[in-house]
Amino acid sequence: MKTICSLALVFMAVVGFAQPSTEVYLFDLKMDGSNIVVTNPRNISNNEGYDNQPHFMPDGESLLFTSNHDGQTDIIRYYIEAERKERLTNTPGSEYSPTPTPDGRHFSSILLEQDGTQLLWQYSLSSGKASILVKDLKIGYHAWVDENQILSFVLGDPNTMQLNAVVKTQNKIVAQNIGRSLHRIPASNLMSFIHKENENEWFVKTYDSESGEIKKLLHTLSGSEDMAWIDGKTILMGNDGKLYKWQHGIDKNWVLVKDFAEFELQGISRIASSPTGDKIAVVVNQ
Repeated sequence: MKTICSLALVFMAVVGFAQPSTEVYLFDLKMDGSNIVVTNPRNISNNEGYDNQPHFMPDGESLLFTSNHDGQTDIIRYYIEAERKERLTNTPGSEYSPTPTPDGRHFSSILLEQDGTQLLWQYSLSSGKASILVKDLKIGYHAWVDENQILSFVLGDPNTMQLNAVVKTQNKIVAQNIGRSLHRIPASNLMSFIHKENENEWFVKTYDSESGEIKKLLHTLSGSEDMAWIDGKTILMGNDGKLYKWQHGIDKNWVLVKDFAEFELQGISRIASSPTGDKIAVVVNQ
C-alpha cells in the first residue's frame, strides 16, 4: 500500500513522444432531437504545458484531469459550480488518465515509477491511499466495465485490448491494434473501442464483455481516435478544429456540430461528456 504522495510517473514512456501543450475547456451542451448545440467555452485548466484526459465524476458536479506542474503532472479535480480546482496528487513524478471508479469513492490512474515500472493503480478520494489494481501489465489507457472488471489498452507489439478481472487477477486478450479511446456505452452493458484494422481503416466497435461479441458501428473520422458518448446512441468526435456527431439510427455519416475556429480554438483531441448530459470537456491545442 502506498499513499498518493509516494507515487512517481513519467508519461513520456507511456505514449512514446513528448507531451504537447494542451488545455482543457468546458462547454455547455444542449440536445434538441438530433441537433446538438455547444456554447460557453471556458478554460478550466488555464495552465502552461500539458493539461489533458478529462473525465467527469458520476454525479456530473466535478471532473478530473491531468495537469502539468513544474515538469511533472498531477491529478486535478475541478468543481464546476464553484469554479474551483483541487490538486489530488502532488508527487515528484506524475500521474495520468484519472478515471472514477464505479463506486465514486476512488479513481484509477496509470503509474509509471522512476524505475520504469508502469502499472494501473487505484486511489482513494478521501484518504489519498493507493494500491495496485492490475499487476504485470503495462497499461496505457483503461475504462471500467463494472466494479470488478476493466477494459485496458496494453502496450506491446502489437498493442492489445484486454479484459482485466480485478479481484480474480485474470487478464484476457480481446483484440489487437486498438486506439486509446475506451468507453462504457451509457444505458447499456456494452463497451466501445477504436479498432485500427489497417493504416487507413479505423472503426468504432462495440464489445460485449459477457458474450465476447464484437460489432462494427462506423468508421472514424480520418486519423481521429478520440470520442465520447453523450448518451447510448450519440457519439462526439473531433477532427482538427471541428467537432462532429454521429447518432445511431439517424446519421449515416459524421455530421458537423461546431467549428471551434468560432471560439478561436483548434486541435481537438480528448473529449469527455457529463453524465448529466449538459456539458462536455474538450482538450485543445494551446
